[in-house]
Parts: sequence; C-alpha cells; structure tokens
Amino acid sequence: MEAEAEAEAEAEDDGESDVSDFSMLLANFDFASPNVEDSHSVNWLRVALILVSMVGDAVGAFNMLSSNFYYYNSGKHLTKFFSAGLVVVDEVFDLGIIVPTKAWIRYA
Repeated sequence: MEAEAEAEAEAEDDGESDVSDFSMLLANFDFASPNVEDSHSVNWLRVALILVSMVGDAVGAFNMLSSNFYYYNSGKHLTKFFSAGLVVVDEVFDLGIIVPTKAWIRYA
C-alpha cells in the first residue's frame, strides 16, 4: 500500500497528468484556420457557374410567378438566387462572410 502511495506522489511530482486532465486528447489537433492565404485569388470559374445558376433561378422565379401554383417554386428560386448572390459577393470582394471550415474543426 505504501508503494502505491509513493508511486502516486512520484507521478504528481513529475508533473504527469491524472485521469481528470483531458489535455492529452487535444495534443494532436491543429486548430489553426484552414485555407488561410495572404493574397486573395478569385475562382472565376466558380463565380461564372454561380452566375449561370442565378440566371436560371431568376428565370424560374419569373415563370413561376405567372402560374397559378407559384408559392413554393418561386420562393425556392428566389431564395437560391439571393443566397447565390451572397456567395458571389463574398467570393469576389473577399468579405469573409462565408468561411470554409473542415467538419472536424467546425463540430469539435
């Protein structure tokens, strides 16, 4: 019994953590921000494809407003149009509204 008490005292003296210290689990994680670059480069292909989808959503919303059953589809097209517009503005002007984050960092 004295040997166990001495081993515990020795472990505390060495600075080793006990079971209640969970910092050992975080030792291998890198919490740095992903995709950090010093200069901003615009992915123009992505911007062009988003603009094409925005045109399609605008046409779809306009066509749905002329039908008798327009509530769901026109709302869907208008929502996609405005959210894609926000993505394009954020991409081109580098506002930092939308920050791409890897899932294991986002939900950690």
